[in-house]
Amino acid sequence: MKNITEILHSLFLSKIKNLSVTERFEKLIIKGSLDSEISISEDHKRLIENFFRPLNDRWVLLFFINEGEPYAETNNCISDDFVFKLSDVRPFEDDALSFKFVVQKNILNGACNVYDFSAFSLWVKNLSPLSFLNSINKTLTSNLFVNFNIIEQQETNLFTERVRVNDQAKSQKELNSSWEYFHFDNSKNYPYKSADFKITSKAGHFDELENKLIILRNLFSLTSILDVTYLREDSLNFQLHGLKRHSGEVLIDNLDEKFSIYAEINEWVYASESNISDKIGLVRNIISMYKKEESLAIDNSAYDSIISGYKIYLKENISKYIEVRGKLNDEVSRVLIEIRESLNELTVNYQKSNFLYISFFLSVFILRTMNKVDFQDVFTKDATIMFLSLLVISFIYLIYSVILVLTNRNRIKNRYEKMKLKNTDLLTEGDISKILNDDDEFKSELKYANRKIIGFIILWIVTMVIFYGALKFLSESI
Repeated sequence: MKNITEILHSLFLSKIKNLSVTERFEKLIIKGSLDSEISISEDHKRLIENFFRPLNDRWVLLFFINEGEPYAETNNCISDDFVFKLSDVRPFEDDALSFKFVVQKNILNGACNVYDFSAFSLWVKNLSPLSFLNSINKTLTSNLFVNFNIIEQQETNLFTERVRVNDQAKSQKELNSSWEYFHFDNSKNYPYKSADFKITSKAGHFDELENKLIILRNLFSLTSILDVTYLREDSLNFQLHGLKRHSGEVLIDNLDEKFSIYAEINEWVYASESNISDKIGLVRNIISMYKKEESLAIDNSAYDSIISGYKIYLKENISKYIEVRGKLNDEVSRVLIEIRESLNELTVNYQKSNFLYISFFLSVFILRTMNKVDFQDVFTKDATIMFLSLLVISFIYLIYSVILVLTNRNRIKNRYEKMKLKNTDLLTEGDISKILNDDDEFKSELKYANRKIIGFIILWIVTMVIFYGALKFLSESI
């Protein structure tokens, strides 16, 4: 597409002299002087109008004689009255004819049109990084990004989350001025993080803008790594609390490529939401050792030290984790053993009860049958009463044994829950649940215990009923 100055040359059909082009974020101003001949054709009038129609910016063209008040003026179109006034100009030999073309940019949906790439690049180059950010800050905070639409170089492309060139894609990430792991005094005015200014793709060259973005990325890497930071004019004041304590200031203009190590560290720290506190603590300790007293610059080897330190930290934590898991599994095993021992106690009590009245039954039966020919009336009244008493005692013993086992079972359940609760200071509830397989083994053991208790109760009662039936058949008094 044509450059705006080329269109103006065509418009006046004359050679423009002393051309001056100034372009900023919000405005374009073109000034120049003209030959005495002034002529505007219909074709070129339509050319400038068609050029601006899809761009939504407001423009004004002013014509001067001898730098006085505007002789002719037109807004957003080349009016017939404007053309008539220009064609009626009959300047004297020493008259100076000049014009001023002003475009007031309408920043709509974050889009800022750039009409003269060279002039705009010069404006960006002459700004400090913080001044550049201030010029676009209102658009960034309201629209989440700004896109520089370079009219004459549509093939140029650059993308970051907040600043783009010829890329109108919507930003997916909201701004956040509240941070948990550091204190940046100016976060309300500058709610940005390092990743907002990371260049993820580009085509063509816009070196001046790229340099500003690199510095801004490094700046917000420092604000989110160091403990306390605040801006004062064009410098960043900081406090670092690591193994060594440091404080000082660094010029923002100096945060060039040699500080990009901080951007790499920042990206690693905040790559995921897990272990950020542990990571940033380790980073501050290592930076405090690598940092030189007179500068915030650190050697690239600091990054390797951080990664290695974190691996050692993880290895130590994994060892502790495995140890905790082992202890948890050991405690579960002990709980399960207690459940089984409780069931064994019920078995022993059943056997003791059976042995008691079986031995009595057999003793009476043998003694009586030795003196009798048949098996009727083997048990006398006294023996019958004694055996019935044993059956009653056995039933009471059954109730006692069952109550004892159920009480012990509930005690073990409470102990199991307290054991899980005790380990929540070292493991998450989800991790504990995963280790214990959602209590599957414990629940399975309880189900087995409950079935076995019911089985013993039935077996005990059936045994007593059988012995009572035998007693009824063999007793002389029932």
